[in-house]
Amino acid sequence: MSEGLLSIDDTQAANLVRAIEQPFDAQNPDHVEACNRLWQAAWPEIPFAGLVHGGWTRLGFPSGDLVKELTSIASVHHLLKLATYSPTLFASALESPG
Repeated sequence: MSEGLLSIDDTQAANLVRAIEQPFDAQNPDHVEACNRLWQAAWPEIPFAGLVHGGWTRLGFPSGDLVKELTSIASVHHLLKLATYSPTLFASALESPG
């Protein structure tokens, strides 16, 4: 995972910190795109199904409603920002054994 960490420069790190401070907003196209990236990382062969879909339960969202859950779960929001601002680190996190 250290290789992923090394791929973040100071500007990317600053952008990530600023982005993490923003709450999830389903009307923000960047936030929806981050959800799309998360979906594509999990199921690259299946088109993005939107913010409310039963498939999200397979990623640990109990209701399958990301709008509801991302507004109350800050750590998942942070993962979405990581996928946007440091895809290499995000991919490394997905591949790590646990």
